Amino acid sequence: MEETYNIKAIILNRYDFRESDSRIICYSADRGKLELVARGAKKIKSKSAGHLEPLTLSRLMVVHGKDFDYAGTAVGENFYPEIKNNLEKTQTAIKALLLVEKMTRENELDGHEDIFILLKIFLEKLEGAKSVVDQPKFSEFNDELAEITGFSQEDFEELRLK
Repeated sequence: MEETYNIKAIILNRYDFRESDSRIICYSADRGKLELVARGAKKIKSKSAGHLEPLTLSRLMVVHGKDFDYAGTAVGENFYPEIKNNLEKTQTAIKALLLVEKMTRENELDGHEDIFILLKIFLEKLEGAKSVVDQPKFSEFNDELAEITGFSQEDFEELRLK
């Protein structure tokens, strides 16, 4: 029997998977990092494709399947348009998303709520920044994430360079 549950998650990355499916990596406060299959997300008429793009805060219904967990439905809550319309902000946000993706493991629940809140607040501050001076510093985000995950700065530097 399949189990379903609802989560609010930030989409970290998206990869092609099979002919018309996508593999979604997201981070939620409830379940931490998840890798989900989004069936039909690459099809032209897909209603959920836009809600499963990186740098989107979405509400997802997740279906626990035999081989994979699937994103059943997706409704975007925040698409961060001010970040996506500014190249510098986009670069900073993508660095933060990739860092969270690299520094966390699937089904690891230690500190997952703190990481989700840290990432969400960072993106909201970046979204609302009117000038470069107002933007949150990536180095501060990096330091706080290192503290939550328990990695040293050397570990972070090593992983970031790969």
